[in-house]
Amino acid sequence: MSLYQPVTIRIVSKRTRNAVIGVSGIFLKHGEAEYVIALSQLPAGFEKDSFEVYFTSMALISNGVISWVRCKFGSVNTISDNLLFQDFGGFGVVPNITDGIGVVLVLKPLGHTRDHDLRPIRFTRLERSTPACEFESCPFGLSNVSIFSGFRACADILYSDPNGAYYLADLKYMDNMIGGNVCLGANSVGLVYGGLRKVNGDGEVMLVISWKVLARYLPFKLEIEEPIRNTEATIQRGLSNVDVLNRSVVRISTVSPTGQHHWGSGVLVAPNVVVTNRHVLIAEGEPMSARILVTFSSGITVEVEGSTLAAAVSIPFEFYDLCFIKSELFAQKELGYASVANTPITDLVTDLERFGAGSRIFAPQTSNDNVTTIGFGLMQNKAPMVSSGHKNFSKELALFDNLPNVNVLAIVSASSWSGSSGGGVFHSNGQFVGIMVCNGRLSTGEVLSRFTLVIPWQIVVIGFYKVYGSGSGTKRVIEVSAPARSECEALWGLREPYNDVFIENLKL
Repeated sequence: MSLYQPVTIRIVSKRTRNAVIGVSGIFLKHGEAEYVIALSQLPAGFEKDSFEVYFTSMALISNGVISWVRCKFGSVNTISDNLLFQDFGGFGVVPNITDGIGVVLVLKPLGHTRDHDLRPIRFTRLERSTPACEFESCPFGLSNVSIFSGFRACADILYSDPNGAYYLADLKYMDNMIGGNVCLGANSVGLVYGGLRKVNGDGEVMLVISWKVLARYLPFKLEIEEPIRNTEATIQRGLSNVDVLNRSVVRISTVSPTGQHHWGSGVLVAPNVVVTNRHVLIAEGEPMSARILVTFSSGITVEVEGSTLAAAVSIPFEFYDLCFIKSELFAQKELGYASVANTPITDLVTDLERFGAGSRIFAPQTSNDNVTTIGFGLMQNKAPMVSSGHKNFSKELALFDNLPNVNVLAIVSASSWSGSSGGGVFHSNGQFVGIMVCNGRLSTGEVLSRFTLVIPWQIVVIGFYKVYGSGSGTKRVIEVSAPARSECEALWGLREPYNDVFIENLKL
């Protein structure tokens, strides 16, 4: 049985010590031999002797340090199959280095990885009609490894080449995803080669090279097993109790003092309190909304305006895009609400520790969980939009003095859209993960719909205490740690928080 783990790979110039190429790949234990396998595009005239190559993984990132393990270049084989040179009908492959060549990299690691960090892998192919697959990679691996290592996203396979050479999937390519593993459970079907993007920019799908093709370039025999049948393996996507959770998510419409209309989403965290993003109520460059309309799953709308509006809206922290709306009108039974936090909140420290381990209401502080986003978006639709994905990143900090460490940011690969801000993110078993804030955005301004930044539930709970106090009405003084706040703001700016350490030869 072969074992593997997803890895991030950097090719470093010996002369400048700068990382010049970043790709994703897999560490593979095949029998007694160990390899790192990836795809890449290398510039014409690439000479191995001028570069060093390293890999890291989630297991090698901890305590503020990213440990990079040195590899030797094994085989660097140019992909000569026709699939890369055929006419895709007005589409081009990205990334696309000028005069670059597509290669299969087979590297020999000079350090070993622990077996308990590895997972079983089975090499197979897909039938033409297949379920969704998972994509494991490290997007933006040249700049943000600790944040994006092991990033997972779900996507549907749109097309299987009749000759079994490649697949096309409904997923947008992000930088450095090339070489990422495409799998269905323990069944790997190929590696990401890039995005197949229409030349005029109108559309894009993901291009995956199958193991049938890749096996020709490996220095060992790879057994390709029988195709996966639809009944053999499925990805857990979505929630069994989505209808109940839909009732806890509300649509928020606002009218600014200048008459501008905006909309977003919110989550009932108590029978009379909705949490949302501050920017949903206060548009950039404008004062507080003059009217707020909250629409429940029953279709009933509650309006907050005039003299009651200022008292209804509370902003707990100036550095978080978070606010609460409180109205006793929300608690009317005929509205059909289902509040998330229907377990009484009593003492902040006790509740954070109790909920942090996982509870009926709040999700545990772990990554790589299946999650679902529920929010309104794109239009003022009557029912919320639902998307499934993974919780890929979460980070704990000692953000508040005299409180336990809390998650300060989460990133999920479930979709959000314009208008989803403030909507709920839920664990596959229905536990509350947090609220959506925004999508990731490339330096070009392009928005990534399946890349959603989330305010974790711990921040929501602490903000609730700060504003409203406990069930007894007692408010707790919440003091923010200045150094941790700076680190938190850097994380929300997606700046790499960890330092690189390069390892030559080491048993890990």
